[in-house]
Amino acid sequence: MDTTSPTLQSFALNLNTNSLQLTFSETVNASAFSITGVTLVNQASQPTSSWTLNSSVPTTYVSNIVNITLSMSDLNGIKASGTLSTSISNTFITVQPWTVADMSGNSVTLITSTSALQASTYVADTTPPQLVSFGLDVGLGVLYLSFSDTVRGSSFDPTQLTVQGTSTGGASVPLTGGMWVFQNYSSVTLSLTSADLNKMKVASSGLAKSQTNTFIALTSATIRDTAGISVVSIPSSSAKQASFYVADTVPPQLLSFSLDLNARNLYLTFDETVSVATLVIQGIGLQDNASNSLHVVHLGALGTTVTNINYTVAIIGLASVDFNTITFAFPLASIQNDTYITLDPGTIRDTSESPTLQSFDFDLNLGTLTFTFSESVNGSSFLPTQVTLQSSSSGPQQTMTLKGGFVSQSQTMSTSVVVDLLRGDLNAIKAIPGLASQPGNTFVSITPAAVKGMSGNPVVQVPMTSALQGVAASYVLTAASASLDAGLLTDGRILVGNGDLNVLKQRRVCTTSMCHLDATGSLVGDSSGNPNYPASLNVTLYTPDTTPPQVMSFVQFDMDAGTFTLQFTETVSVSSMVFSQVAFQNDYTNSSYAFTFTQLALVSPGDAVVIALQIGTYDLNRLKLVGDVCDIKSHCWIRITSGFISDVGGNDIVPILPNTMATYHTPTNLVSDTTPPQMTSFAVDMNAGVMTFTFNEVVLLPSFDPTNLTFQDALSGTVHLQLNSFGPSLRSVDGLSVEWNLSSSDLNLLKANGVTFTSLNTSYIAYTGLIQDAAGNAIAPRYDGVNALRASGFIPDTTRPVLTSFMAYNLNNGSFTLFFNEPVNLNSISLRDIAISNNYTFYLSFYNPEVINSWYSLLLMNGSVFNLTHVFNPGEYIMSCPFNISERIAEASELGSGSGMTPNQPYPLLLRGCSIILNRTLVEPFYFLTGGIASYGDVRKQQVIISMDRPDLKYLKLSTTIAVNDSTTFVAFNSTALSDMAGNPVIPTSIFNSTKLTIGSFVIDVTPPTLESFDLDLNTGVLFLHFSDVMNISSYVPTRQTLLQFPGSNDSYTLLGVYPVQTPNLPDYNISVTLTDGDLNAIKADPTLATSRANTFLSVASLCGRGYIWTQCCPGST
Repeated sequence: MDTTSPTLQSFALNLNTNSLQLTFSETVNASAFSITGVTLVNQASQPTSSWTLNSSVPTTYVSNIVNITLSMSDLNGIKASGTLSTSISNTFITVQPWTVADMSGNSVTLITSTSALQASTYVADTTPPQLVSFGLDVGLGVLYLSFSDTVRGSSFDPTQLTVQGTSTGGASVPLTGGMWVFQNYSSVTLSLTSADLNKMKVASSGLAKSQTNTFIALTSATIRDTAGISVVSIPSSSAKQASFYVADTVPPQLLSFSLDLNARNLYLTFDETVSVATLVIQGIGLQDNASNSLHVVHLGALGTTVTNINYTVAIIGLASVDFNTITFAFPLASIQNDTYITLDPGTIRDTSESPTLQSFDFDLNLGTLTFTFSESVNGSSFLPTQVTLQSSSSGPQQTMTLKGGFVSQSQTMSTSVVVDLLRGDLNAIKAIPGLASQPGNTFVSITPAAVKGMSGNPVVQVPMTSALQGVAASYVLTAASASLDAGLLTDGRILVGNGDLNVLKQRRVCTTSMCHLDATGSLVGDSSGNPNYPASLNVTLYTPDTTPPQVMSFVQFDMDAGTFTLQFTETVSVSSMVFSQVAFQNDYTNSSYAFTFTQLALVSPGDAVVIALQIGTYDLNRLKLVGDVCDIKSHCWIRITSGFISDVGGNDIVPILPNTMATYHTPTNLVSDTTPPQMTSFAVDMNAGVMTFTFNEVVLLPSFDPTNLTFQDALSGTVHLQLNSFGPSLRSVDGLSVEWNLSSSDLNLLKANGVTFTSLNTSYIAYTGLIQDAAGNAIAPRYDGVNALRASGFIPDTTRPVLTSFMAYNLNNGSFTLFFNEPVNLNSISLRDIAISNNYTFYLSFYNPEVINSWYSLLLMNGSVFNLTHVFNPGEYIMSCPFNISERIAEASELGSGSGMTPNQPYPLLLRGCSIILNRTLVEPFYFLTGGIASYGDVRKQQVIISMDRPDLKYLKLSTTIAVNDSTTFVAFNSTALSDMAGNPVIPTSIFNSTKLTIGSFVIDVTPPTLESFDLDLNTGVLFLHFSDVMNISSYVPTRQTLLQFPGSNDSYTLLGVYPVQTPNLPDYNISVTLTDGDLNAIKADPTLATSRANTFLSVASLCGRGYIWTQCCPGST
């Protein structure tokens, strides 16, 4: 076991690339690196400057080297002092033991501040800093500058900065100074001077009003980094835009005022630039005391003028009426102590404030839209084409953008604007169903270009995603009955119909004592028939609504759309709704089966008698997962507790509890789910053989039928595959996904094709009838070439193939079969890396690359060698000793017999400190193939048939030790022998743990050899015979050969003998003999025999006497 702690041997600091490289004595586990254990110090002992890293992270690590990218926070800390890591002489490091450990868990050796390690390499910062971003807070008057490097605060010069309105120039304000902190950091916070800030706030400048017109330029003299390098300049021709902008939301404050009655001017001095165009004169009051004044004069007479000086001073020229009123109100303004001023809120505004739309009224009868803003606006700037009416506050189904209109304003500086709609726009609005037919579907959105404030600032946008709802100020009754009070002939009573009453509540008309009645001249007549005079009256006696609302009907539950609708006895306030107080339950008497909601939304906004609620996707799937709540009408009951909703008068709903439920608390109409589910994604793990399918709603696991899946390599597949066996599947807890474990058979079939499911881009599926949702709806199909689904996640096969068996060693046809646990790639086979051996015995020889830490090891019957600390695979190693001693380990057969040991008992061997290496020259006999042909034996490509070539077959047939029978036939190969379809190399089966041939799979050679061809050379008298198998030359009988003119011819000659065989007396496929002179002359004497290839044939009698085999003489013979 490794118990040695790693040590930090050296480190390098590069401030140009902001990197720190640590080199350790051995491989460390950088994935568990704790950065806070590393501290940089300025000297080897008793440092005066230091910085402990806190946010940097290791980015890459190879073996014993860890590369760390320094964060900006750590760089600032290192560079802040100016005495740390400015050169290699003051760059040292300390390391805590918990910083990192080696792969065995041994903590790194402590390096303390009393013996810090000096850097081996130091690269100084030579990169100039750059302005990365900046922001402007106009309200606080602060400019935020962020740089790419730590900068020296003492070198900052704000006069080198210019704020401008566009990237290429425009209005600009060169800064004159400011205040900032003198520190070394990567950012500078500059408090602007009042003069510079007020120049930016000038409304007409088009500068610093928003992020879109806030840019900055700077010279290289603006600031330097801690290495003294100047910042990269930003010219005014390509200025940098602000990354954020904070508008001024603080109203201007009056600092002082002065009154000059000789010049008839009132001077108001503010703390910031103000817009005199927004000044409301009537908001200014003069009085003779700070409080309890006897004389108060409010300005605002005709003839008042307003100008300004330096943008922060407003000059009000008093009108004659105001001047005279002041002078007659003695002692007001007679001396300084009798001159005080008051300003109403909103009397004047600064230049950065934009008006906001607060409300609007829409009168369909008059065809007018009345807009009310937060401040006075310039009516002449109003553009009706920037106004859109829509049916809801967000995601409207109906919209209508105005094409024009006529704008009017009660006075030049007013907060209200009235737009008379074009007839075409008004008719178009009325023609759109569900738009502006009631306040609940009357909303408006506007763009910033709709209108400008008096200071020229655009109105705040009201986007279509959060439109403003209209206000109904009045309502004309449509259904009411009247009666006279008994005995009071002058008093009448009008009973408002339920419809009108609900509309009044919906529109918030007369829901409080602020109730006004307009009566036309045709409301009632006296006893003589005279109509009443028109009247407009405030209510004198108001009785509020104290009746709590009730659920009148559970109108509908739509499982398909995920909505349910409730009808109440009166208008309810949707803003008071608390969704957690409503639930479904499957039995009206038992609330233990209640289903509560976490996500509900209104289908249509606005107060109403009937409201529809949209169930969130999460809740809807939970409801489907439950299965027996609201699956049928009799299992669907609405339960409401106090606080669910109230009416517009604030009266809480009457609860619906299990004991109070009635038939109208079940849905009048229940719509079942008829929408097919859809698969939204699927992921594949080819390593584990798992596929995970994700759906948009709850699915039923028993309906899952993977045989309906088609696996293909593209949207329009070139290869299609269907599997036919079932592996286990599991549904997720939420019911939205199914995990399918492929059977090994299916997984191997999928791997075998080598085209589909090899990567994310080749993993597609198509299907029909794959699964059903909770309601029994079959999944929406996906078709090849139309909408086949690509995998969203793919884990490739990284498992190496394993040989599972070695079978069918057939000397008849010269082949053997290898069986693997998964498909293998035939194109990857290297036959030269496959060996046939007869055992796993190995020997000892002198060599010493790896010493075993034990003097005593054991040899097991399976050929493996192990000691107290390691298990050695003899297929990868061979034992050797540091002493020149060779020693043979007993073979397996000997272990079980002569040694007196049982077959499963370990064989003791004293190795004397031996090491283990591979040494093929000393192993038991084996033979590596030199060639051959490999082919598949099954469609899953797990069986590989090796057809040996003739040289290999010859060697093995002639061998007396290898592949003689079942017990002497083993196969071995290297990892380079072949790989699977994903390119993973095979697990090697070495010479010493080779796989034995399956008993009974050895097929001996019983096929008689055949003469394949022959050559006859009449010049030399040599006859060459080529056979289909290795021949025993000693069995050659020349008198069994006959030359013929043609097959079956009587013109023939049978050899009488041959000279001694010229071929070495070794078995071979070829035999070469020399004819006797007598045979040669006899053949030559026959003019019709063996004079050409056409009349030279040879018959050979089989040794078993089974007739003759005729073969034509090979080309080139004579």
